[in-house]
Amino acid sequence: MWIRGKKNRLLVGRFKILLLALLVVSLTACTAKVSYRFLDWIIAWSVDDYVEWNSQQQQQFDQVVSDKLAWHQGTQLKRYSEFLAQIKQEMQQPLSRELLEERMEEAEQLWTDTAEEIAPEAVTLLMTLSDEQVDDFSVNLVKNNRKMEKKYGSESPEKLDRKRIKEVEKTIARFIGRLNSDQKELIVSWSSRLENTRGPWIESRKGWTSAFTQALKERQSTMFPGRVYTLLVHPQSLWSDQYRSMVDNNIGHAGGLIIALQASLTNKQQQRLNKNLDEWIDVFDDLSSSAEITVDEALQS
Repeated sequence: MWIRGKKNRLLVGRFKILLLALLVVSLTACTAKVSYRFLDWIIAWSVDDYVEWNSQQQQQFDQVVSDKLAWHQGTQLKRYSEFLAQIKQEMQQPLSRELLEERMEEAEQLWTDTAEEIAPEAVTLLMTLSDEQVDDFSVNLVKNNRKMEKKYGSESPEKLDRKRIKEVEKTIARFIGRLNSDQKELIVSWSSRLENTRGPWIESRKGWTSAFTQALKERQSTMFPGRVYTLLVHPQSLWSDQYRSMVDNNIGHAGGLIIALQASLTNKQQQRLNKNLDEWIDVFDDLSSSAEITVDEALQS
């Protein structure tokens, strides 16, 4: 197995990065750039689904979002650009499992750095919730879990497999162009080897919700900051051994698929991949540069 014996922190990090990669390539560089500039609104709308702030909390929340987005744009996007530039250079040669694992660890650190930056302020804000807000928060979390269970829990494994294959083919084609029959077969073969994590995933969501709700009810406890920080930054700490093992196996298969697909690229597909990576590098550079300009203007005023 590719990553058997590695720390659980690295395991969940790679799991997150794989999900994030699918999200990234589902957007064009242009739409992603526009979306980033409206990220404060997107975050606010998402949080509004769970809790209704009072006026003081809303001001505090808005300030935290503004500060953290400024931090992210000013400090993290340049790291993303440099990371992708490195990936592009290394993709010109056959990938090894060791190199892919190393890059996934670096990507996981980018994810963790952001979570660790945001969590303390989130904890502080959550400590101000009223009993009524905690109740509403808990109810909305449970409702969302039921919605996800209804959406994914009723589909047959065969249907899920077909959907997964279709979505992955579409996602990869967005980056490298039309797939040939051999590449499609690689995806079908990969999908057939995956373990069905649907049940354990749903149970892990329920377990996290229960732990988070209980922590909120005890938010005046001296243990609250540490408990919620762990739940926000390291939710995998609640995973069952079964779920952890299944994710381990699936990530190993995903790594094998990435290496096999990279080795199968035609010259035309490689050129398109390079072009797409260049576009994303430019997006991150442009957004990072605009943040630097804003900071310079603020210092001069």
